[in-house]
Amino acid sequence: MNLKRVLLLLVLITCITTMLQAKNGTTNLLLMPFINNGLDQSEIDTSYQLLTNELQKFPEITLKLPSEETVNNNINCSNLDCGVEAGKVENCDETLLVTLSKLGNKRIVQMLLIDVDGAVIVLADNINASAVEDLDMVMKRIALSTSKKKNLKDSAEIGAIVEDEELSHKRRRAAKYVAINFGYLYPQNGYDNDSRSFTMDFTNMYEMGNVDVGLKLAGRYGFSATVFSNYLLTKSDICPYVGGGIGIHFVGHNNTRKGFNEDGFELTASTGLRFFRTYNFEVIANMDYIITLNDYDDQALVFTIGIAMQK
Repeated sequence: MNLKRVLLLLVLITCITTMLQAKNGTTNLLLMPFINNGLDQSEIDTSYQLLTNELQKFPEITLKLPSEETVNNNINCSNLDCGVEAGKVENCDETLLVTLSKLGNKRIVQMLLIDVDGAVIVLADNINASAVEDLDMVMKRIALSTSKKKNLKDSAEIGAIVEDEELSHKRRRAAKYVAINFGYLYPQNGYDNDSRSFTMDFTNMYEMGNVDVGLKLAGRYGFSATVFSNYLLTKSDICPYVGGGIGIHFVGHNNTRKGFNEDGFELTASTGLRFFRTYNFEVIANMDYIITLNDYDDQALVFTIGIAMQK
């Protein structure tokens, strides 16, 4: 298979993965008042406002709050029937019901997302908050789950991890880590016209929001050291990225002629996918196009796959 086609395929996969994050069309969503089982009313009111604010961030959701009459006619609404009834009265596509319960020091938050026209439950799930301060993260997760139509566990992403999940998955936040990757270098120009050669690299990287920066030391047809940066296109466990770097490559040519320089500055364009991004390890599939500014005009595609671990 032509390696340029492989690169194009990886770029297309990156674009498609990113586009799948978006929703087509908008949904009219009714958010009913929370049901309170043992919490202070101030916690309920604050949590309701937090969820309202989070839901309004999604362009695919048109949020509607119930009228006083709808609230009075559906007091303590917590099941399919009253959710459908309230949604029809307010002319909404979906109804979101949330119950907050106190169990010792924990807050148990239950959500029920209802399809009004189909009269079916789209999502029924729960999540624990170990402290009051965790409720803002819980509201973010409920909003993400509602938008993506995913269970709460599957909606985990950087910036929306509750304390219980942090304890079970120590990373689940941005962090410094090291990676080791293996693969092949496929020459496109120069490199003694070889077909391919084995490559491996060690990477020291630090992630900051949607950007990571790092240093890559690679053994690939010689030795290279590259400073790079990538833009991370999502915050979820499957994260496509694009980026680039600059460094120095000492290319090990077999037929070096007098007066020809093997080493030179190297420019890199990168794309790939990072898997399990919210955990304390990641699997990374990476494709680089490298150009070494030497007398041989060495150019190559480099494909690697490896594992990154939190430092």
